[in-house]
Amino acid sequence: MSQEDREVAEIVEAARIWNYEATKRAQKELESKYVPILAKTAKVFPLTISQGIVFPSLPLVLQGISVVGSPLAPVGSQRQMLEFAALHGIKPQIEKFPLTQTGQTGITNAMQRLRDGKMRYRGVVVVP
Repeated sequence: MSQEDREVAEIVEAARIWNYEATKRAQKELESKYVPILAKTAKVFPLTISQGIVFPSLPLVLQGISVVGSPLAPVGSQRQMLEFAALHGIKPQIEKFPLTQTGQTGITNAMQRLRDGKMRYRGVVVVP
């Protein structure tokens, strides 16, 4: 196996581990933080699932909450979400990593945080 193949395999494994840990955290947050504030008959459109998400079924059934599988939420729902975010000043939470002249520092740091399971939200490589 070439060095490049080993590096790719290492990145894939780090991403798999991160996804598993992130999914566990997301499930706890979903049940404790988000389900209680969802309106009755709310619709949830999970858009970035890489592993299965386990939803607590009893609260969903009792409140009539739907989980809708689709590669994209309907345009009207996207528009409402963006309007809501703009109205309340909600912005994405990201970690920025600089793409330096050599091109390695930001990417190396981002990949290390991913491997260590310390990446929060989205990692973005920024071109100066």
